[in-house]
Amino acid sequence: MAMRNRGTNWRKMAAEARTIADGMHDPDSKRMMLQIAEGYENLAAYAERPATNERTEGGGGPSEKKNLALERTVESRDGALPVGAGTAVHVYPGGHAYDLEFNSPFHTWLRWEPTR
Repeated sequence: MAMRNRGTNWRKMAAEARTIADGMHDPDSKRMMLQIAEGYENLAAYAERPATNERTEGGGGPSEKKNLALERTVESRDGALPVGAGTAVHVYPGGHAYDLEFNSPFHTWLRWEPTR
């Protein structure tokens, strides 16, 4: 799948999340769903950028967090991710959370929040 196509898919998911949020009445649930939509938009923007180190080094994340390795199997929305490498695609202010992308054994992403 081409990176530009991935951007399109992330934007479709963002639009779907916003549509769901529009139908919600609980303010906290609505806010969380809009945050999910914003995350999908961020992933779309990342997917549409040229394939360079700029994605992590110039994209708001410290370069030492660029390549990460899972030390244990982790469940994602798409299945179990085995021990292995991923890439930090977004670092939240203050390093409070990271969006990680994995391409093997399947393409997925997850948000990791370090314990403090």
